[in-house]
Amino acid sequence: MDSIGYKREAEKVLGARMKGKDITSGGSPSTSRHHSPSNSSSEVTHASTSQSPPVKLVGEDQHQSRTPEHLEVSIESLLGHLELKEELPIRMFSFVGAIFKQATRHEGNVDPGGINEWQAVLEGADTSYRRGRIDVGALQVIRSILDYLWLNGPEDDLVKASRALADACRERELRICGRDRLGKLLTIHKARWRVPFREGGILDFFLEVIATEDVSTDLNLEALRLIGNACADEDTNRESVVSQGFIPPIIRQLQNDSLANLAIPVLYNVCIDYEPAQEAVRSKLFCPLIDALARESFDNGPLLGYICPLLTFSLDQFDANQSPDYSVRVLLQVALGRDVEAEDQVSLVNAILVHLQIDRFQRILIDENLVNLPLFMIIRSFAPQAPPNASLSLTDFSPALRDPADEEKLSTVRSSLIRALSDVSANPEFGIKYPVGSDLVKSLLLWLSATRPQFQICSCIMLGNLARSDLVCHSMVHDLRIHESLASIVQDSSDIQVLHAALGFLRNLALPLENKRLLGQAQIIETISRFWSMDFNPQLQYNAVSLIRQLLNSSFGNVQRLLMSLSADPDSPAHDKTYLSILLSLFEKTDQVPAQVEIARTIATIWRCLSVSNPSIDPILLRDLVHRLYSKHTNIARPLAMMVTQSQWPIIRSEGWFALALMARSQEGSAAVNVILQQVEVFGALVETVTGHSICSTSTARAELISTEALASAIRTPSPADSESNSAVAAAAETTSRSSNSSSASTIAARNRENALILINELLKNSVRIGSLDVSSRCYFSLF
Repeated sequence: MDSIGYKREAEKVLGARMKGKDITSGGSPSTSRHHSPSNSSSEVTHASTSQSPPVKLVGEDQHQSRTPEHLEVSIESLLGHLELKEELPIRMFSFVGAIFKQATRHEGNVDPGGINEWQAVLEGADTSYRRGRIDVGALQVIRSILDYLWLNGPEDDLVKASRALADACRERELRICGRDRLGKLLTIHKARWRVPFREGGILDFFLEVIATEDVSTDLNLEALRLIGNACADEDTNRESVVSQGFIPPIIRQLQNDSLANLAIPVLYNVCIDYEPAQEAVRSKLFCPLIDALARESFDNGPLLGYICPLLTFSLDQFDANQSPDYSVRVLLQVALGRDVEAEDQVSLVNAILVHLQIDRFQRILIDENLVNLPLFMIIRSFAPQAPPNASLSLTDFSPALRDPADEEKLSTVRSSLIRALSDVSANPEFGIKYPVGSDLVKSLLLWLSATRPQFQICSCIMLGNLARSDLVCHSMVHDLRIHESLASIVQDSSDIQVLHAALGFLRNLALPLENKRLLGQAQIIETISRFWSMDFNPQLQYNAVSLIRQLLNSSFGNVQRLLMSLSADPDSPAHDKTYLSILLSLFEKTDQVPAQVEIARTIATIWRCLSVSNPSIDPILLRDLVHRLYSKHTNIARPLAMMVTQSQWPIIRSEGWFALALMARSQEGSAAVNVILQQVEVFGALVETVTGHSICSTSTARAELISTEALASAIRTPSPADSESNSAVAAAAETTSRSSNSSSASTIAARNRENALILINELLKNSVRIGSLDVSSRCYFSLF
């Protein structure tokens, strides 16, 4: 009998009751039904227990006592090497038919002859199945029986029939596909029932069941089992679920404590390796998953292998601002559970990281005193045996032996956690909740001396973010002596990330003036000079130079340290070299513009420090130090030439003119400045800064020198006396330092012009004394 015949036969047997059935695609049956949900949590728990993904069968070993009769079948391979024993639901049709016959025993308007004929059809389908053929037409009869049971009950019969079909949907056929090169048989498992269930309308029936409200838990459970099994590795069935809009009804089952642990594997089966389903759950699934994980009654342990990929799908393009406040706490608690696989930890930590980029979740983590949890996760990534109540000071332990692939994933977990903690510790609330004397800070201090670089990196970043006020920095240096531990790290470590973090931390500590002396005494300058060779990472070089600039700012003692000889032995070639010599050598060799700019700013900082009037400094000592600066470093002005000729950063150019004006105050300084003025670019920049025009202006007819009258009329500033010059330079220094960041272009140009004029006046004055300025330049500048 063809499928049309089966449909007509269904109408004949069921009469008017069948014709009155109206189930819309993706909707609910037209007849409203109400069931009192029965408590089947133990059965659901058993049904949801399965092995690690990928999920192929939902309820693999469940309800065997309630399934149709099974028969053990032995199949001898044609090749004589394979014997397969499987349990096959070979009487499924007859079993469902028997349920239907019992349910209609007392129905007076159902044709008994039709029922008997159906029974024969179903028994014939079982016979065909035993011979290796599935009768799709008979499955349409099954669909008609399900419709009848749905409308007329009793529900227990519908649940029994549904369970039999869900069990059948698990059954797979083993096929031999050849041999490998060693002669071993290659086999594949092919699902028998998944496609026929869709073609026979069985899958659609159960999709409509879960979309109906007030359906009993028992029936929804079996519906989920069948849907999940039917969608395992079967894209055509997945397409039916997605295209008809049945993803939301499946997600809704997560609200039911008795169904959540089954709905998760079902969603996994629908989504895994199927992009349209993953697209359908985006922005819809994350919050229901978090709600399920937050319930005490939910046992997530056996399901993490399914939950974590779903978290990954649902987070894509998801706005974490929509997440409930407890999201991070729940994710952390799940991640800290026992025996969490490395791949699952990656998914959980990525979800945590997404949330901790948001200020609200950072504050929640801080306010609820949960910052210790991600820190403990870092410990757990090394020592999974560490108990939950272990101290954060536990950093010395025997590492677990892991697969290299897992270790690579855990390395990603640690890096992600450190990034998240960096964001959290940068929140202003962090310093309020965790002051310098708190237990958390004490643990982080111990991490500085740990042997594993991840602990040192995390500690440097978090404590460095905490050190954002002069009061905290003062306490860390003067009371805790943290800089001494950091000096040891910088001296001994070879890990690039550790060194980055330590240098950044030291730079924060170097900002308060009262800390600079102690950092210098800890030989920070001497230690970090090793990074100025060309063998080190460029970013590391930049960080080291930036730290030096902070240490030199307003610190005469540290300038002295920078100008110390590399060797105390007068006969050593290093005796005539200083630490500044190494820095200037790096400037000449490197092609990294940021490092060159930072070196140039360091030179400017030196001149600012040496030019400020300080009664506590011996004038003779100052004079000797300035002389040493020029005599040991003949190329001292070259970095400043780069500052005034570049046009990318106007503030840097202003700082350069200011430093050159300071240098020109002395005869030796004027001589050094005159060396760089021989460069056309520097001389042209000076002229343009003073006049507002380039040294040569081009017209369509000719190129001619700017007239001396134009130069003279452009400048109205008189040459100051020696004492007045010093005051003007000092005043310019203060102006440059205080307002450069907020100045408009016109203000910056005026300031640059003022500093350039002071420079010219100093050059003219000192060139008369030392005769260092060439005649043409002296004549040119005399116009000013």
